[in-house]
Amino acid sequence: MLAPKSFHIISFVFGIFFLLLSFYLAFFVKGSYFYTSFALGSWLVFDFIDYKLNNTSILSYFYSHKHRYAFFILFLVSFFACFTVDFVWGVQILKAWIWVNYTVIQYIRMYLIMNISFVLSMYELYRIILTLLKSYIPDINLFNLRFPYNKKRLLYVGILFLGILFFISPIFVVAFNAYDLAGYIMVFPFIAITLISDSITYFTGGEPILEELIRFNRLKVTSIALTVLSAFIVTEGLNLFGREWKYLRMPFYNVQVLTVPLSVLVGWIPLIIGLLSMVNMTKHLTYISENH
Repeated sequence: MLAPKSFHIISFVFGIFFLLLSFYLAFFVKGSYFYTSFALGSWLVFDFIDYKLNNTSILSYFYSHKHRYAFFILFLVSFFACFTVDFVWGVQILKAWIWVNYTVIQYIRMYLIMNISFVLSMYELYRIILTLLKSYIPDINLFNLRFPYNKKRLLYVGILFLGILFFISPIFVVAFNAYDLAGYIMVFPFIAITLISDSITYFTGGEPILEELIRFNRLKVTSIALTVLSAFIVTEGLNLFGREWKYLRMPFYNVQVLTVPLSVLVGWIPLIIGLLSMVNMTKHLTYISENH
């Protein structure tokens, strides 16, 4: 087994290669499917930066023998969430967007490589921003909300139920033939990922991300906001050249910035929070299994 430092250097080199390849594909090769390379390269590069800053990273976490199965748990969770929300609801049912000229091969590559790489790259980007802001923004809550244990547990039962309802909400669009609302409804499955993941985290004794947001933790809320903004600008900006996906039904579709509906930025907020919640839940469930 390679030493962690050597392992991260090798992964960084591969990350740079995939990032440069994605830029070449996006800018110079029409119909090139650049985003798998971009997501994978971003994860490996961000992971290396996180390792240099904190002497740990999500890749080093998975590299540890006792945590390796956690990767497969996260892969299965993210596969189910991304396949359902993106392909079933977004592409097939609500037709909110399309993946341009995708064939079966491209979809297989997406759900085997792109999605898990995207989840982990966003997690690492968040950790990097959080680390860099620690010296400038205090890790304190603006609101000090407390709930009696029995009421808090009941609250999370409601949150879990709401999350399940949000997750299947596109069914109601079909049932009531309300396709004019498709763009608005699409945000609910993204929110559902956070509600369900955080509920599971709470019921198993962990610390949900949702509570830090409700209490408005200055450091974490600012870090999430900057993660959303930077990910949106870079990802949607690259797609202006790569044209790998196209939005069809978005709220206020004609309010656009460089052909990207501004409402897409709003959608990135629950998307990023949901991804962080999934990783947080997976790490917590892994911790429980190792200590019981």
